[in-house]
Amino acid sequence: MRPLKLSPRTANLVAALLILTASSAQALSACLKDSPTHKVGLLELYTSEGCDSCPPANDWLGLQANKFDLDQVVPIVLHVDYWDYLGWKDRFASPAFGQRHRASVAANNARTAYTPHFFFSGKQTNDWRQNGALEQYLKLRNSQVSQAKIRLEASSTGREANVKVQFKTLTKMDNSQGYIAVLEDKLISHITRGENAGATLKEGRVVRHWLGPYALDTNTDNATTLIERKFLLPADSVLKNLSLAAFVQNAVTGVIVQAAGTKAGECF
Repeated sequence: MRPLKLSPRTANLVAALLILTASSAQALSACLKDSPTHKVGLLELYTSEGCDSCPPANDWLGLQANKFDLDQVVPIVLHVDYWDYLGWKDRFASPAFGQRHRASVAANNARTAYTPHFFFSGKQTNDWRQNGALEQYLKLRNSQVSQAKIRLEASSTGREANVKVQFKTLTKMDNSQGYIAVLEDKLISHITRGENAGATLKEGRVVRHWLGPYALDTNTDNATTLIERKFLLPADSVLKNLSLAAFVQNAVTGVIVQAAGTKAGECF
């Protein structure tokens, strides 16, 4: 069979079509997620790559993320930076997460911030190792009607993300704040110094980008606040492993009113 010969004009058109097809394949991905009518739990883990007692907690949270649906509980992992002085600088840590950790401790009238430290819907919990404890929390939480709704919308072109989150409070709720987070799964770190020296840590649901708090409009019933932000996703992230989470929290009590999340690969 003779090779097909194309005219210069046709060849240029074919080349342009191939470029357009390739760029479209990596261009726009998008997602849309509404929170359910019942309350969804938010499971927060404060951890650090420099903490030798943290890996079991990270592993446990990963198991729960696989076990339960996001309409039951939204797990997120926040790395604190206050253990960096032990010899290992945590690449996922942020001072903002340490500040949030201390604020959560204060809202619970607890004595100190430590790692690993779990909070379920804003309330400190120390029984994460006990079989069935989380199931009981979720059974109660998911049986209650939520006083807020969350709609997540996100799209990305390459590493440029456009995120829109609609927070709706169904009743008047003072001190309500909204938060948005980009999470990443399948993260691997090879630790060479500090308490975990020589260990290879595998994690998921790690917060890579944090937005908020945003004051929410709660002056009337069914008040809606729309937050829209454009930003670059982390340069070292794997796009198919990224997901989105958002939640409403009472700024005074720390109680989580409602949460919502997407699966990895749905939005970016």
